Amino acid sequence: MPTKEILRETLRAQRRALGKVEREEKASQLAFQISQLALWPRCGQIALYFASDGEIDPKYIASSAKNSGKEVFLPIVKKNRFLEFALWQDGAALCVNRFGIPEPDQCAPKITAPDLGMICLPIVGWDRQGNRLGMGGGFYDKTLTMSSGRGCLVGLAFSMQECAELPSEPYDVPLDFVVTENEIVSTARRTM
Repeated sequence: MPTKEILRETLRAQRRALGKVEREEKASQLAFQISQLALWPRCGQIALYFASDGEIDPKYIASSAKNSGKEVFLPIVKKNRFLEFALWQDGAALCVNRFGIPEPDQCAPKITAPDLGMICLPIVGWDRQGNRLGMGGGFYDKTLTMSSGRGCLVGLAFSMQECAELPSEPYDVPLDFVVTENEIVSTARRTM
């Protein structure tokens, strides 16, 4: 099995190679797929992210969520490598963090990870057992490990990012679902 570093490098190059039109189509299809989760209608607060480095863009999910009355939260990267989740309000100023990713102002209303109904995570690679390969910083794993009673964890990815099997460490937090442009994959950790 390739190392996480080799997998990360290969999968990131593949997703960055997608053209703009194809990327937009897949992001729109993914937004439809996630709306098919049984949890979607009753989930009032959802965490998303701003796409970077070729990640599938959750902007269509954000639009659908806001149109259906859900509150959308974005992660704020803290210096201690934990994430906070802050409300993303239309028209509110966003700050660019040290990774060049927009995030809400420090004064935006916050919610704890366990209080979110659904946390959508960016993925570099994934497998059907719920293992997720991230960018390597460990921010989500560190935050979610400390969050007992956590919300539903949904990885967002292109279908081409699927791996037969990913290396897993004891500190890796598994996903409940992976949603791609083609399907919803349940990892059997939670029912739809």
